Amino acid sequence: MEVRWSMPSAEDLERICGRVERDSPEAARQRESILSGLPYIVVYRVGDEAVEVGRGRRLIMGSTATNAELLQDLARHQTWADGAHWKALHENSQLLEDPEIQKRLNHILSALRMLTTLARGETPDPARMTAAEPIDQLEAAMERANGEIIETIENVDLGKMIPLPRGPQGPWEAPAGVLLLQAITHGQHHRGQNASRMRQLGVTPPMTDFVIWFALGRP
Repeated sequence: MEVRWSMPSAEDLERICGRVERDSPEAARQRESILSGLPYIVVYRVGDEAVEVGRGRRLIMGSTATNAELLQDLARHQTWADGAHWKALHENSQLLEDPEIQKRLNHILSALRMLTTLARGETPDPARMTAAEPIDQLEAAMERANGEIIETIENVDLGKMIPLPRGPQGPWEAPAGVLLLQAITHGQHHRGQNASRMRQLGVTPPMTDFVIWFALGRP
């Protein structure tokens, strides 16, 4: 398929290149090329007499999921949001005793443990990780799991491909960062369900939006 540049877009590109060359002539000499048929990109520099090839890197599906800083913020937000929910549970005994909320909290914990373990390249123990925690131990268990995912984000190669035994079309692979992002977004989904359940039981849930956490200084 032929790629055609409109006149405005071509002019924009020329202005961008010109600005880069003024600010950093060295950077302007660098180019990137995707290797056809392979998930790699190569950085090279055009010299006066030769093309100098630099380092290559693997192109990873879902670049957001390999952004360690973003994942860290999402994980820290999750820890804060979970804490706000637990505060509401302790202040309202009918919430803490609700079987639906308890079941969902254990489900969040199980998925968090499983996906974090997989992202580390380890084999999870489903029987142990899916066993329901007693309500008096559940909060501490979730705190530990949140701490573990933050530590994992700091220490693993987020782009490392992790083999998984089951998927929509059978066995497959996913980057470690994608598994960690799934663990976080999975918790967000079910935390929202718990907030709805709180309202059903006559309690106003705490506001735990990411933007609220950010406005409070990312506690």
